[in-house]
Amino acid sequence: NTFSSAGATGCSNCNAGSTSSSGASSCTVCAAGSAVQAGTCTQCTAGKLVSTQSTWGPFNRIIETRRSLGMVLCRSWYHETWCSLYRISFVFILFGLFQLTAAQSPTVTSVTPGNGQANSQVTVTLAGSNFGSFGTPTITYSNGGTTSTCTNVNRVSSSSVTGRLKNNIDPGEFVTFRVTANGNTGSYSTATFTATTTSGVCPAGKYITGSGLCTDCSAGTISTSSSVRSCTSCNAGQSSSAGTTSCSNCAANTYSSAGSTCSPCAAGSTSSSGSSSCTVCAAGRAVQSGSCSTCSAGKFSLAGSTTCTTCGINTYSSSVSSSCTNCPAGSTSSAGSTSSGSCSVCLHWLVLLLVPTAVRILSLLPVPPAGSAVQAGTCTQCTAGTFAAAGSTTCTSCTPGYASAAGSSSCTVCGAGSAVQAGTCTQCTAGKFVQAGTCTQCTAGKFALAGSTTCTDCGANTFSSAGAYLYSVHCW
Repeated sequence: NTFSSAGATGCSNCNAGSTSSSGASSCTVCAAGSAVQAGTCTQCTAGKLVSTQSTWGPFNRIIETRRSLGMVLCRSWYHETWCSLYRISFVFILFGLFQLTAAQSPTVTSVTPGNGQANSQVTVTLAGSNFGSFGTPTITYSNGGTTSTCTNVNRVSSSSVTGRLKNNIDPGEFVTFRVTANGNTGSYSTATFTATTTSGVCPAGKYITGSGLCTDCSAGTISTSSSVRSCTSCNAGQSSSAGTTSCSNCAANTYSSAGSTCSPCAAGSTSSSGSSSCTVCAAGRAVQSGSCSTCSAGKFSLAGSTTCTTCGINTYSSSVSSSCTNCPAGSTSSAGSTSSGSCSVCLHWLVLLLVPTAVRILSLLPVPPAGSAVQAGTCTQCTAGTFAAAGSTTCTSCTPGYASAAGSSSCTVCGAGSAVQAGTCTQCTAGKFVQAGTCTQCTAGKFALAGSTTCTDCGANTFSSAGAYLYSVHCW
């Protein structure tokens, strides 16, 4: 394994991978598949191959690759320490390749079926082959708040796995999924599963829709048994919350029609518990503390009032009155008077001194006619909105809800749909109604025709702004 050229002063070693016989002038390179062993070219046996020629040793090495994973052995006559380092490096390379493969984040592309019983088995499919061949993935599902893990998980292919949901999804609720595979966890999917029933049973208070979803009965309806296809309406005067199994009576001063929720009574009306409608308080009564209370003497009220109004001066009333009565002509009374006995006669006397007899004579002055009053020493006609009985010294304003023309001896209550405006009874215009003796604008969601005493609610699927009336700003 040495050689020399002519005239050489010494012999040189053959290069790695070549040999020579004694007294050779050159070296011979070993044939393919052979390597220098014990100084001669020897063919590599089965399971071995010739490594790249090394620059650090005079002899070639043969690397033996065993088929078991990660087992690589170097055989050499020289530098065994370097071979050990090669083994360690090879293991790290394999580990890096394994991590590179496992680093793919599993992405859920579909979930089947898309709905079913709460404890259904689902099949989750991933993009590509993210499951690989290493172990069984974990399937996690969430409703946005609670997170759970599927049971009975089985990998059925390199890109799909099955698992069973726990019985913890409410009917109608949906969940999304994510998968942990090879140590990597993906994001929650856009694919969802919606629970239709709980273990195949839709409980009381719910019903099964045409698509199989178990859905709460709406407010005002109930179901008393499981797995029904429709809910039953509550009777008029009753209602229920959504998803319940029994109806309850509407509270006092509320009402309901069949299958609806309880609504409060309008102002000036009341109802008892379990009512299907409300009753307007009669004239002479008013809603006080949730019930129709009698107006006391000296007060009055119109039908549907919320307060009793005190009678004005020169009028009076008994209890449960719908109006106040004027005092007799020539008499007067203070506000809130309770009977005709409260009215005092108004007579004007003048004492004349007659000279020379010095006799004092009482003389009755003329009593001012009805509709006039003594003002600045003369009879003056009362203006519209005021009145005066015969013998009055002043013109008195009409009680709210009453009106008079100029020169009137009494006031007249305004008819239905009319109220006092500028001292006279004037019909309320469209969009307004009579309330407490005045024309009041209807609120949004209601409308009124001219001369209305109440505002009417807009019907279903319509609306109105404040002050609406039927033929202009109607409920559309």
